[in-house]
Amino acid sequence: MTEEILTRISQIDPDDWQTFDKLDLKQYVLWEHPQTGASIALLDFPKGSGIPTKHSHASNQFMYCLEGRYEYTDSKLVLQPGSFYANPKDHPHGPTLAHERSLLIEIYDGPHYYEMPSYHTGRTIGRIDADRPGGVRCLVIARAKNALPEPDDDLMKSHRMFLDRVGAEAVGTTRGILCRGNGSSSEGIGYFLDAATIEEARAIADGDPLSGKYSDIEVYRLT
Repeated sequence: MTEEILTRISQIDPDDWQTFDKLDLKQYVLWEHPQTGASIALLDFPKGSGIPTKHSHASNQFMYCLEGRYEYTDSKLVLQPGSFYANPKDHPHGPTLAHERSLLIEIYDGPHYYEMPSYHTGRTIGRIDADRPGGVRCLVIARAKNALPEPDDDLMKSHRMFLDRVGAEAVGTTRGILCRGNGSSSEGIGYFLDAATIEEARAIADGDPLSGKYSDIEVYRLT
C-alpha cells in the first residue's frame, strides 16, 4: 500500500475546511508532521480579509499564491498567482490584506508560534513552541500628544485588552498609565514586554490601539 498522498482542491469536502472565529478566513491542513509541527496548508482569504496585526513565527514560513492578490501591507510585498514568499523565523511581518479572493499554500518548517495569537484557537493554531529561545525583556515608553483618554474610555479599554493579549506588565498602580498629570503632553504609557528580539517588541508596541494618540514610542532593551 502506497504512503503517497494526493489531494485535489476541487474535491475537498467543504466541511473539512477549518474556519476562524475572529477572522474571515478558512484553511485546510494538507499535511502536518506529528513530532516537529511542520505543516502545509491551504489558506482561502475572501476579498478584504487578512491578518490584522504585525506578528512573527517560531519557524520559517513559506507561501505560494495560487489565486488572487494578497499584500503584506507594511513591506508592500504583493503575492499574485505564481508568487513565492519566504519569511524567516522570528521576523516581524504583516498586517496583510487580500485585495481579491486569494488562495495560498502556506508551509512552516516547524511550530507556528511561541504563543497563540488572539485570532487563533486551539483548533486552528497548529503547533506552538513554548520554549522561545533568546528572548529579551523590554521597557516600552509611549508619550502622548495630548491628554490621554479617561480610564473608562473605549480606546483605553482596548489598550488594556492589548496589554493583556501581548502579556505586557503595566508600569504603576493604574494599569497602563505611566504618568497622568494636569492634562499636559507629559502623559504617557509604560509597560514591560517580552519578545524574541527588540525589533519584535517595537512591532508589537506599534499595534497598541492608543498608538494614534502617541507623539513617540521608545523601546529599551533590559536583558
